[in-house]
Amino acid sequence: VMTVQTPNGVFFDSIVYAEKLNNIWMAGSNGFSRTENFPLAPQEQKADQEFVNIILTYSKEGEISGYRNGEPYGESYQRRNFHFKPNDSVISFGVRHLPASPNRMLHGKINSASIFDRALSSEEIKTLLDPVSYISLQEITKRLSTEEKELLDKLSSQKNEIVRKIQELERQKTTNKPKLQDLALALFNMKEFIYLK
Repeated sequence: VMTVQTPNGVFFDSIVYAEKLNNIWMAGSNGFSRTENFPLAPQEQKADQEFVNIILTYSKEGEISGYRNGEPYGESYQRRNFHFKPNDSVISFGVRHLPASPNRMLHGKINSASIFDRALSSEEIKTLLDPVSYISLQEITKRLSTEEKELLDKLSSQKNEIVRKIQELERQKTTNKPKLQDLALALFNMKEFIYLK
């Protein structure tokens, strides 16, 4: 699906599918030097029907972890990392590694892709899938400029005032409800509304 590699493709790390076992995601690598099946990883059941999110992390200590749709994919394992140099590496999509050949190609679609210069935590991985749920207002505020903070404060005050007015209107509606019910009952009981057979 996605590969980081040396320009000649001799050394690489990639997200691969069904290479050793059917319906299993794995961390592909040159000569399987950093590749194992993730222990207890379930078989993929839906990737041919809908997009699934697959993330691999490589820690500095050599721990390789897989995640599927934000949840751990099997168990992590330990291998020695390969260090890809910034000016001597390429990223490829849809090919296990270069040079491209038919038996190394992905038969599927890629919706989006990201690469980071460090291993993400499990919480950061969930953030990628649902940013609103995992980024607090305090974290956002820390990164705003002075002007942006002033605008945020102003808009927050306006929002609070609108909410206060809505709540006041709802209280009035509730307070007036018995009076409206009495009026409706009185109208209903008027002679003009009473019909006898």
